[in-house]
Amino acid sequence: MEALNCHMPQTFFQFDGETGSLTVQQTWGCSDLKPRTRMSWVGNGTTVLPGYKQPTAENPYTIANVTMTALLLEPVQITPVQPSSPKVLQSSSSLDCSNASTNPSWVLSNFVFNRNYHTQWIDFNNHYNDLTVTVQNTATGHEIKCSIAVRDPTGIGLTTEDWSACDQYSETSLSIAYDLDYQWIGVKESWYCNDTNSGGPFNAAGYKQLSLNCTTPKPLGAIPYGTDITYNISTYSCTLDSPQTTITGYPAPVPDFPHSNYNNSCTVSSFNLTSLSLTHFVAKSIWALEQLGSPEVLTHDYLIQLYNPATRDSYRITGGWWEEQGSNETQAVWRECDGNRPQVLLSCEFRYDNVTNEVDVRVQWFCDELDPEHAITFTAEASGTLPELECLPNPEPGTEVGQPGRVRDGDIRCYLSNTTSPVELNITEFTWNSTGHRIDIGPVFPWYN
Repeated sequence: MEALNCHMPQTFFQFDGETGSLTVQQTWGCSDLKPRTRMSWVGNGTTVLPGYKQPTAENPYTIANVTMTALLLEPVQITPVQPSSPKVLQSSSSLDCSNASTNPSWVLSNFVFNRNYHTQWIDFNNHYNDLTVTVQNTATGHEIKCSIAVRDPTGIGLTTEDWSACDQYSETSLSIAYDLDYQWIGVKESWYCNDTNSGGPFNAAGYKQLSLNCTTPKPLGAIPYGTDITYNISTYSCTLDSPQTTITGYPAPVPDFPHSNYNNSCTVSSFNLTSLSLTHFVAKSIWALEQLGSPEVLTHDYLIQLYNPATRDSYRITGGWWEEQGSNETQAVWRECDGNRPQVLLSCEFRYDNVTNEVDVRVQWFCDELDPEHAITFTAEASGTLPELECLPNPEPGTEVGQPGRVRDGDIRCYLSNTTSPVELNITEFTWNSTGHRIDIGPVFPWYN
């Protein structure tokens, strides 16, 4: 009895016509392996065909679908390779993914918002703007770049339609929503971990009011909006005022969101507050005409930045006054903070005495990370004296392009030096009050349907 080639690649068989014993030998590979794997198998199996009787011309023997158990004749030549990356980035040796997922957070970077006010072919009734941002889940380390269209405000607030998926995976998803009026961004995501037997799914959401640097708006003029005409539309672009920012989130089910930061404990830090920091001060003086035909006056402008360690927010104050030539009267008046208002700031005032260099501030804020339904307000007054300022000549605008302006007595620019900044303003009066209610500031994100 000899082995016969059955015209299949690397396949041979033997058959004993008296006993009905069938032996098959085959060499094979698998098409679902990557070429670099190069694995093959050689197997041999023998079976006795069931109900076999030697066939005759009148009674042939036929049978189909016979299962044969084979044995490998040669060891499998295995070439180890690096396994393919999973679809969902799992925890590494430096991350405890499951435990970190119970206190979720995301790091935002490369944020760019362009208000370009365009329509989409799927929705001609609304106008949209473009937003790109890179979002990294701190529990998994997974990073996704989002590019979405943000619906322009229509006065109805955010809806479930304002959530946009950044990317879709078989076992994870990330969506963001952005509120144009308040510069608040919302994040919600589902993911898995592989460091425990019960590694998910984890569902969490969070939001934050962003601190942005925006370009000067450029008017677009009249824009058709449905059947109406919308005026005073301007284009501009915004980026984060720092390379990145972190959003602290909450695992599902999502509670009533607080406005203040839980990780840094706004409430505890407020009770321990002893001073506010004056981190930036610039004062400019220049001679100018108050009005055509009147004598020149010396105008003064200043820019001040104040930092609150309790809320980790900065406040900006700008102000100015003018004086007639030869006068040196104090202009210590209270002025309100301006610029981007942090979400927990209720009021902010600043007073600068240009004669004594004394500064006074009054700030009121609230914290609600311990109980959003019972916010606590804090009011602090602080005072201090600026050290000696560094001053430089402040040239007037040149009369011709490229020509420097003249400098006269009083045309100066003064600022805090690096060695004297920041200046600590000690708390002189501090009060707090439990409101007994929620403080509604900013948009309400529709987290789930």
